[in-house]
Amino acid sequence: MSRAVERAGIVKSDAAQRLSLFIPIVWALAFFGEVLTPARGLGVVLAFVALLCLLYKPSIQKFSSNTKGVAASLMGVWLGYGVIDILFKQLAKLDKTAFSGNLLVAFILAGVLMWAYLLVTIIQNHWVIKKLADQPLTMVQPDIMIICDKDKLDGKRCNGAPDFIIEIVSPSTSSDDYIRKLYYYKTYGVREYWIVDPKRKLVTVNYFEGNLVSVQYSFDSVIKVNIYDDLFINFAEIAELSGI
Repeated sequence: MSRAVERAGIVKSDAAQRLSLFIPIVWALAFFGEVLTPARGLGVVLAFVALLCLLYKPSIQKFSSNTKGVAASLMGVWLGYGVIDILFKQLAKLDKTAFSGNLLVAFILAGVLMWAYLLVTIIQNHWVIKKLADQPLTMVQPDIMIICDKDKLDGKRCNGAPDFIIEIVSPSTSSDDYIRKLYYYKTYGVREYWIVDPKRKLVTVNYFEGNLVSVQYSFDSVIKVNIYDDLFINFAEIAELSGI
């Protein structure tokens, strides 16, 4: 689900999850011996019409260039949630009295796996930060930066940290922008750092002075630069003009 949200956005991912209801309905009719009466058929039709009306949202956004990845992620959500519903139904049929206990065990196992994943992630991040701390940064070349203190400029370079930095993500620099530069910019005094990812159509805002890290916006957003009172960037216009 998280990968689908990352690639396709929360709206499309939520639609795929809700439309997965179609899978257990078909399975129940084909294998569980359920009978499709006129009343049930009408209920199913009305349910899906209501769902489609609920999820419908006109959009001017263009499709992502990574169409196959988006489609695969949404298909994974659709199939995954559908199969889970079928398995829960089968579990309930096997032993109705123990269903609640089995369900509790399933959620406990899911919780254990989630905490194990979080623990591994924390350990990896700690190791990466320790490694970065042992390798001090001397010079970088941001894609876009704003420097308000003229004394930092010597005609060739900025001696010190810029106030505001934007990095444009490319496949070869992704880990640098999201991990290495994030750590260095925060450590060396950059006030605000944005990561613009054209492939995922996301802007990640890191406002260090306000302790806001990794706040994400889609490309249809107008985003305020937090360190300035009256500076807003309209990414919908930028995306339209650049053909993203």
